[in-house]
Formats: sequence, C-alpha cells, structure tokens
Amino acid sequence: MQDGKIFVATAASIYTLDGSTGETLFKKNWQNLDVHSFTRCPASLVVVLKGAGTRQPSSHGSSGPPQLIALSGTTEIFRVAAAEFIVGIRFDNDSGLIFESRLDGIGIVDPSTGQRLHNIYSENEVVGFGLVDVDDGRIYAMDMDRNMYCLRSPTNQVGVAA
Repeated sequence: MQDGKIFVATAASIYTLDGSTGETLFKKNWQNLDVHSFTRCPASLVVVLKGAGTRQPSSHGSSGPPQLIALSGTTEIFRVAAAEFIVGIRFDNDSGLIFESRLDGIGIVDPSTGQRLHNIYSENEVVGFGLVDVDDGRIYAMDMDRNMYCLRSPTNQVGVAA
C-alpha cells in the first residue's frame, strides 16, 4: 500500500485499488504474458512478465524471454529483457535500486531505465535465493540450503554498468 492505494497482482494482471473504497483505479494485462513479480518504486511500478503458462495455451509456445517493464500510470517507461531465473524483485528506498532474487544469484537494476548494474553469483551453479531484504546498506539473502548471506549494498549508480 502506498499513498492510500493498494497494488495487487494476479497471474494475468496488475491492479491499483483505492485503499479506502476498494475501487479499481487501474488495471493492466499483457497478451500471452503472465505477471511473475512486481515492485513499487517512487516513480513507477516495475513488473516481471513471463510467457503465459497453461492459462492461455498456444500452439506457438511461450511468447519469448522474460521482460522487465516499468509503468508510470498508463505510460510504459521502459521494456527490457529480464533475467531468466527471477524468483522475485524488491525496490529499496535507501539505495534507490531494484534487487532481483534469482535461482542463479542476485541482480541489481536501475529502476529508471531497467539497466542491470550488478550481477552477484554464488560459487554454486544454482543456489535459489529467496526474496532479498536490504537494510542499513546490507543485502540479506538466504539460499535453498538455508545459508544466510550478508553483502554490502551499492548506492544508486545510475548509468554505470557493472
């Protein structure tokens, strides 16, 4: 919930609801794409979309690689290729960055452009991180083996690729 609005995702759509009345203020869905994850940033809503699974069977198969899309109201700010194995995404107010939890590591993304700033990988090929938490300049992540990692979080370095 932010500014009296509730942001909700279903498999097929993103909604913005009025927090006091429940009225639908905004709804967006994408043809043959499912909403996999989303996060609310100060200037946008950033969504990870993947090809529709069994919801809309198609003889053409999946609609391609995952996409990362940012919306400001009804305007699309950017659309870029998303990482392949995203578990979830989270915006951190202190750093101003989006953190991706992935099966193969952690990604750090500029929320204004979708540019990938950093990729952090484990020595293990597939570790499967749960949704990370960021606090006091540190990234906290737990893998499938219940190992907890504490990493220094970068500050927002917009326009600087890793």
